[in-house]
Amino acid sequence: MGLALGGLPSVVVEGTALDRTASAAAVHNNLKTLGGSVAGAAFAAVLGTLVVGTTDTPALSAYLTV
Repeated sequence: MGLALGGLPSVVVEGTALDRTASAAAVHNNLKTLGGSVAGAAFAAVLGTLVVGTTDTPALSAYLTV
């Protein structure tokens, strides 16, 4: 999966018109950043929910769930 995502910007740029290349690359990068931030927030929500007892320490089950 990681190797496929490495080449995705080239596919996006090659598939757009020459006068829209910069816009397509910018939209791709913005959506990639947005996806990463949503995934990070979901990860943090799961880790914050499944904790050990009454502490703030995430339980092993939280990591296994993610």
